[in-house]
Amino acid sequence: MYIGSNFLISSSINLSKKLQIPDLIIGVTIIAIATSTPELFVLINSATNDQYGSNLAYGTILGSNIANTTLILGGCILLSKKNSFVNNLTNYKNQIHLIFLSTIIFAYLSLKGFGLIELSFSLLVILFILSFTNIELNNKLDKTKAESFLIKDLFVIIFSIASIWIGSNLLVSSGIELIEKFNVTSTQIGTVFLALSTSAPEIFTSLIAILKFNKSGFVIGNVIGSNILNIGIFSIIGITYNLSYFDLNVVNILLLIACETYVLILLYSIHKEKIISNKYGIILILFYIIFIYKL
Repeated sequence: MYIGSNFLISSSINLSKKLQIPDLIIGVTIIAIATSTPELFVLINSATNDQYGSNLAYGTILGSNIANTTLILGGCILLSKKNSFVNNLTNYKNQIHLIFLSTIIFAYLSLKGFGLIELSFSLLVILFILSFTNIELNNKLDKTKAESFLIKDLFVIIFSIASIWIGSNLLVSSGIELIEKFNVTSTQIGTVFLALSTSAPEIFTSLIAILKFNKSGFVIGNVIGSNILNIGIFSIIGITYNLSYFDLNVVNILLLIACETYVLILLYSIHKEKIISNKYGIILILFYIIFIYKL
């Protein structure tokens, strides 16, 4: 699954460079879609399991979104060049509000369940992201370069998606075996094992973007896009497969909301002071440790 995601990301970035798309847009669209592909396939495979489907799917999104926000953003703060990170974070402050909005939607779905209203609300947020992206693309797109896409890259993407599908099947099967062997709940397996496994592409991509290329814009866009897509995917699959009866831990939902609220406070603090320290990254990572402890 990691190999498939790696090829998918590299090929997608190769295509996006030919269109001269800004870092944030590459992160929100190309990288976010590529790194969210494992979540999509794992959710589909989980949802088809009658016994554990709902909780595996729920746990995967809960764990994936909090890992994206705490581990990736926290790690980004610790490892990035501070000036670059501050500039990107303040430039994209309006888009970061969408992370908080997506969390509220997820909390509502967790408590209320699925219906046409919930699905419509989730899709509305996704359409908002797409409309924002379309505006940026219209400003940046070079029509002549759009015609220079390589067939090779498209074949690599198709191959990569097939690899991720096979990997997701094996991953869910392994998760179910762990449930039955160690007598742990399906939500715990989804939140830790499946979530971290499906978040691996986001984590590795973000590390490479920061350490090798100093592209904090990629990371911020990836977190925004992945969290929004995860909620959208969860909503669609939830209503399609009639997922219900989540093994809900309200403390974890509140912790996720608290974490996203902290990110908003952090954003306003950085925007005002134009400075950031490692302590902010450490606090975000501590949120994840508390989250795992409370499972």
